[in-house]
Amino acid sequence: VDPFSAYVYLLKTYIETHKTKDTFKDLVDLIKRKGYKSYSYQMEAVSQAITNCKSHGGTILADVVGLGKTVVACMVAKALGKRGIVIAPPHLIGPDDKSTGWKKYLEDFELYGWETFSVGKLEKALEFVREHDDLEVVIVDEAHRFRNEDTLSYHYLKEICRGKIVLLLTATPFNNRPSDIFALLKLFTIPKKSTIVFDEDLKSKFEEYENLFNKLSYIKNHYNSPNKKKRERALNYYKEIFGKNNEVIEIDKVKAETKELARHIRSILEPVVIRRNRLDLKHYKEKIDLPEVKDPIEWFYELTKEQSKFYDEVISAFSEEELGGRFKGAIYIPIKYEKGIKDDDELELKEEENFLLTYQRNLYDFMRRLLVKRFESSFGSFYESIKRFKSIHETALDFIKKTNKFILDRKLMEDLAEKDPDEILEELKKYEQNLKEQKTNTEYYKVYDLSKFKQKDKFIKDIQNDIKLFDEFLQKIEKLKLTQNDPKADRLIKGIEEFLKEGRKVVIFTEYTDTAKHLDEILKKHFKDKVLTAYGSLGKTTFEEIAKNFDAQYK
Repeated sequence: VDPFSAYVYLLKTYIETHKTKDTFKDLVDLIKRKGYKSYSYQMEAVSQAITNCKSHGGTILADVVGLGKTVVACMVAKALGKRGIVIAPPHLIGPDDKSTGWKKYLEDFELYGWETFSVGKLEKALEFVREHDDLEVVIVDEAHRFRNEDTLSYHYLKEICRGKIVLLLTATPFNNRPSDIFALLKLFTIPKKSTIVFDEDLKSKFEEYENLFNKLSYIKNHYNSPNKKKRERALNYYKEIFGKNNEVIEIDKVKAETKELARHIRSILEPVVIRRNRLDLKHYKEKIDLPEVKDPIEWFYELTKEQSKFYDEVISAFSEEELGGRFKGAIYIPIKYEKGIKDDDELELKEEENFLLTYQRNLYDFMRRLLVKRFESSFGSFYESIKRFKSIHETALDFIKKTNKFILDRKLMEDLAEKDPDEILEELKKYEQNLKEQKTNTEYYKVYDLSKFKQKDKFIKDIQNDIKLFDEFLQKIEKLKLTQNDPKADRLIKGIEEFLKEGRKVVIFTEYTDTAKHLDEILKKHFKDKVLTAYGSLGKTTFEEIAKNFDAQYK
């Protein structure tokens, strides 16, 4: 593209993006009538989003949490004047009385022909879209759940979005690898005929980015690995990127190159991504009621000598195998035992088998990290997780002994990118129940015949060793009475007491339901009926109780 054409294109985009239109007056009147405040930063986002939708077929609303992505999306939908659907996690959709969630917003913004669908009901949503030709817009909330193209959920979503205007809402668009953001872009732009880049070939650019990202990641992960082959491969990648004369890996160079790659990707995304943070809002003249966010305050707590020793044992047990980790996770990577794989560098697998191995390794890594994260969240959460994992492994072993077969739930692998940890654990429960009932005919299951395993005995032994490991940890938790003697909870209580003396209310967030239950029991013993705990699917009564106690505008 010649410089003048590029300049004209840039000028056209700028003018279209920032041009104020008369139609916005109706929007402002509507939101004021419905009790919302009108902010210029939101109206600018609406203007830019409409331009993006007309020029590129969609946009990504990526403002940080709390800036009103839902309100902006509804205003865009209203301005477009088209019918559509909203796809969102179930807890964001809201009840049928339209008192909260997306159902309330659609009602407030008078989007009367619109429908809502849970992310777990995509097949139903696709049927609905195919039955209604007048649907032209798709809004996807928490769109980062769909960054993995190799899942059935993504396939359904892509079919739903085909030929539609797409609004993707996410506060974390740049969280992972280039292929993740490319997957989101493909929901509204054609990879080889994209309007986002001048040469239209978005696919080639992202293939190049992904290749570089993979090599940089491998270098960072393995440049000091105890495995000689991995160190050598890391050095070879380093030479490819930084020149063949380099014999020593400088990790700062790798980090700098990774940052530069991220900058390139952001520049590509700029035409379709709308992202502001709280600091950006300071440039607007109007008064925006956003609370000042202070820096985090560290609260230190001290483990006993026995607890500290146990902490080290847990972290060590669930570290990577090459670093001495004891957890084998055999039930998550059966292909490793089926094919007799001993090392990453010894693979002679078909493309489909390589793909499956990668998926299963990711599942194993996820479960390993999940146990560590739940341990760091609370002793109670870790205790419940270990009991659950032990039960699943025992059920799997019993299934193997009875049938000489093993099944792996492929849906678990898909869920890694799309579901919260607690939701994945719910899937594990269903998986365990199907093992107990010896159900092997579901479309999601990969059935393994152990008579064809090259390492059948090792597979069974590793499962048995994992069960022993879980048993060992359960006994130590009970012996040390960790769920009762929790120094982290004690420090939390002390901090809460300090806040209460100041006449303040306290909101505690946790990623895990088991931690919420653990704290509920501890805090209610200390603070009695002053504690309100909310987790899982919240009913109307709980919502009202939360609003009554914590919403200043509650009537």
